[in-house]
Amino acid sequence: MRGECLSCRMRQDTTKKLSPHGRVLSVLSFSPSPAHLSARGCAPRQDNSGSFHQEPTCCLLPQKTTRTDGVRAGFFESCLWQGRVVRLLTFGVIKKTIKRFIPVSLLSRMEHAREFSLDRKRYMRNSAPSDDQASVRLGGRNLEAQLTKDYHRVEKGLALRDPKRPFGVGVLQRLDMLIPVAEVSSESANYVSFAQSARSALIEWNEGMPVMEDVSPVRKATVGGIDDLREFFGTRRSTRDFDERAVSLDDLVEAVELAINTPSVCNRQAWHVRFQLESEDIVRSLAFQNGNSGFTENIPALAIVTVDARLFAGSGERNQGWIEGGLFSMSLVWALHGMGLDSCMLNMSLPNRRTDALRKEMDIPDNELVIMMIAIGYGREGHRVARSPRRNVAEVIR
Repeated sequence: MRGECLSCRMRQDTTKKLSPHGRVLSVLSFSPSPAHLSARGCAPRQDNSGSFHQEPTCCLLPQKTTRTDGVRAGFFESCLWQGRVVRLLTFGVIKKTIKRFIPVSLLSRMEHAREFSLDRKRYMRNSAPSDDQASVRLGGRNLEAQLTKDYHRVEKGLALRDPKRPFGVGVLQRLDMLIPVAEVSSESANYVSFAQSARSALIEWNEGMPVMEDVSPVRKATVGGIDDLREFFGTRRSTRDFDERAVSLDDLVEAVELAINTPSVCNRQAWHVRFQLESEDIVRSLAFQNGNSGFTENIPALAIVTVDARLFAGSGERNQGWIEGGLFSMSLVWALHGMGLDSCMLNMSLPNRRTDALRKEMDIPDNELVIMMIAIGYGREGHRVARSPRRNVAEVIR
């Protein structure tokens, strides 16, 4: 491709690190002969004396370089500038070159640091501030997180055998500050009415009145338990061979209704679950998970469990999302087991680039942490399961 005088072009490209694409990491160059220039299609201008001009007409000659597997490794761009052919080396090529000289152990540590950094940035983008930084600027799920924490502190305090009187000075101050904000921005949300009633209960208790029954009720006597506890827990197995029976959405909704009884930090219940029932959608989702090889095509239903990072606050809760998501996922699987449905938990312990690709494909927002996928269905009659021997109890109890 013939172009304008390259001296002007290069002055413009200098601000882009000498690359029209702005992705160049280093520059390799050499001075060519006229024959070499001619062979490359770069005809330098000559003056009347026959000498080559210092700023010849230029050409940009993009040249792809590929790996043996056909995946594009990088991109060289060659051009002529002030009588010299300049080869611009992009990140793809330089990254591949660097890997040849840096020890694998160091590369692994660098990758670990990068993943932790990405996790930190996502948490900081989405999480709420700690209690002492709460203000009227809070909004959305961050506001819900703070008010839920505080109304649940009242509930817990009044559920003690001998509640202090008075208690909750800081809690009451935040409720007084944030409830008006929530009444304007989230007036129809349930958590607003819960916060209002908790505030009233706290004030009444501190003034010498009894505990409000609707805030901290007396537990009703129940006959709990499962007829055969060992049978129930011992027969849940990860199933990788499902029959052709479809899984109804009604059954999945019922399982979620049971699973939402899972405990969560200050009752914030940050869980979300997306169900896939169409084979095409299931296969598309599982392309981002590594543990479904060999049974992808016969999974009748798939759950994607996530948690909303906006409902956690401060550095102390930076890992809480993974705890909450794991608890909910296990409750969901126990509920499915109790309903006669089999399942297989599929971990999502992957680099951020893979989970980000899943987010884009499945329209999962940045504020949701992807916890796991769960394959759901009815095990085929006579199907086999992994032996998965259990540890001795003595190894677990400390």
